[in-house]
Amino acid sequence: QASAIKYFRCLFTENTEPPKYFDQNLIDVFIDIVRDMETPVDVRTDAAWAITNLLCSKRTPLTHDILDKGTLDVFVWCIRTADSKLRDQCIWGVGNISADCPLCKEAVRSTDALDLIAKQMNAGEFHTLESNRCAIWCCLNILRGGHAELRPETARALLTAVTAAMLLYEDSNILQDSLLTLSLLADDRNFFLFPHLWPAQIDAMINEPGLVSTTLLAIDTGKPSLVSPALRLIGNIITGTDDQTERVIMRDGFVGLICKCIDSSVTQVRREAAWILSNIAAGPAHHVDLILTNPALIGQLLQRLHHDDVRMKKEVSWVFANVLSSLNTAPRPAQMSEFLGYGVLAIVDFATMPGVDTRLVNKIREVLSSLLIVHPEFWRVVEKAGSGSTPLLELPRRKKRVADYVIYDEDAMEI
Repeated sequence: QASAIKYFRCLFTENTEPPKYFDQNLIDVFIDIVRDMETPVDVRTDAAWAITNLLCSKRTPLTHDILDKGTLDVFVWCIRTADSKLRDQCIWGVGNISADCPLCKEAVRSTDALDLIAKQMNAGEFHTLESNRCAIWCCLNILRGGHAELRPETARALLTAVTAAMLLYEDSNILQDSLLTLSLLADDRNFFLFPHLWPAQIDAMINEPGLVSTTLLAIDTGKPSLVSPALRLIGNIITGTDDQTERVIMRDGFVGLICKCIDSSVTQVRREAAWILSNIAAGPAHHVDLILTNPALIGQLLQRLHHDDVRMKKEVSWVFANVLSSLNTAPRPAQMSEFLGYGVLAIVDFATMPGVDTRLVNKIREVLSSLLIVHPEFWRVVEKAGSGSTPLLELPRRKKRVADYVIYDEDAMEI
């Protein structure tokens, strides 16, 4: 039995697509072996390994067939009860199930897999780098995509566990997956059933020792694989209250880091940085002044508004619109005249392009209608640029925004 199971484990490692003559009754045999506590743990682990690699098949019906045979329940049971070697293998399998399709992901979310992994990590039951990496990767696959409906105790346990692993291991893969996982734990969309608890979760993240400082160090590395998820984590944190935002953006060197990212050669990094600036610009006057008093940064933004992709132009337009809105509500004469000359001309052209987000168009119209009362010299420019554009819709509330594009494709991993 041990030799036969090892044969199939090796076969499916080399080729995750089973042959045409594959008999699916073999999956039942594998599951029975994984379930049998009288079987040696190495044989049980090889059987789980074979199933895990079959779950990498691009044929979704095969994954569904494997699930229909009760595999998920057996894997979760093993995570709770099994030897560490078999437990790690079953965690890998659950991660692959989560990566297959939305239905599979929801099936995993309906179990207590996240709770089990978080509790075991916090109890110090993952003793190697590879075990921790596999556990964090599995949690990431369960969380991302749609709304995870996180319970607060699960989110808090994961926060502590993932941060501890991130700080313990100097490993770029663990750091990247940790940053991505933490960014989802800071996303209010995963707390939409418990919206009143989300600010407390952001507070916990800011207060978690080493989390923010390590994230900023990841941005400073300049490595896109680390910078992009680190920016997403910081961006999600600062969509909290103004006080929570301030505890991050007022740190020494923060604005300088964002300036570096605006000039990045990686599109996603630039977009994330501009999104962060747009939310800083939606805050109180002393937050906005971090942008207004930085001529070099304004120059970078204008450059991107004229020479970047549409999504980047949209994010930069939000920065200008929110800054101009701040100048409406809290005028600062020393900064207004110069910024108005750039800001109005910069965003009006973009707002009149076809297909522009109506929320942004409305925001710009709201801002300009107030500005032009005080600065009529811009009437001619706005009138010419705005002719024939989208009719005025209901004015939106001024608030911080979540990013509206999706990043980081997920996939199952072979062993």
